[in-house]
Amino acid sequence: PAIALVKPLKGDPTGAPCARGGIRPGKTAIGEQITNLRNLLIELLQAKLSLVGRITVENLVSEHTQLQLAWGEELKDLADPHEFAWKRQVRNYWDKEGQRAVVWVGDVPHTYGVDMFPQAPRAILTPLTSKAYFALARILHSGRRLGVAVGDPDTDPRKAVTDLTALMGRTVVDIEVSPSWTPVDLRRVLAQIAGSGLLGVLNHLNRLPPALAAPLHGQLMGLLEPVGGADGTGT
Repeated sequence: PAIALVKPLKGDPTGAPCARGGIRPGKTAIGEQITNLRNLLIELLQAKLSLVGRITVENLVSEHTQLQLAWGEELKDLADPHEFAWKRQVRNYWDKEGQRAVVWVGDVPHTYGVDMFPQAPRAILTPLTSKAYFALARILHSGRRLGVAVGDPDTDPRKAVTDLTALMGRTVVDIEVSPSWTPVDLRRVLAQIAGSGLLGVLNHLNRLPPALAAPLHGQLMGLLEPVGGADGTGT
């Protein structure tokens, strides 16, 4: 809507009628102008948000594919997911063809695609996604760190977690998995899922001892059931 801003007449900084005469706008007119300006700003914001909302999964996959090309050196050292010995532990890799992260727990794969983050589309654009870094962010919660907080090693150590916190709208706790973890340590992490209200990321799942792979599989399946998809994968 058009807005007519009425300025005070020259000669009096308070806006009072000057010697030459004139009409100063009353409170009602000023109130209408403020209302009109507010409505105009709301319309502009809505228009901008509608443009932001047009981003599609195809756009994200295309952008992510371009970034993947730049990460070739980082991805080339990932283990072959078809090796039997590799599957015996908790491992993860980026499925280039399917554009998704795959986490193996024992011999069971858990797949996480771009639909994992409906409220945080930019989360899939981090290099850490190629290692399934955020794959468990929606299902693992922890109120206490049992390891060292880490982030994207190529930038600020905390940048990846900070970005994910902003995108998800909830605090993210990053947990560095230790090869010295015992079943008690693992249960302590998973036991705090329900009450913390935080989002958790387990980094370097492949560091878990093989003996913990089977119990972790059972724990994850129990967590995935209420929050995952119909196929139980959490995608």
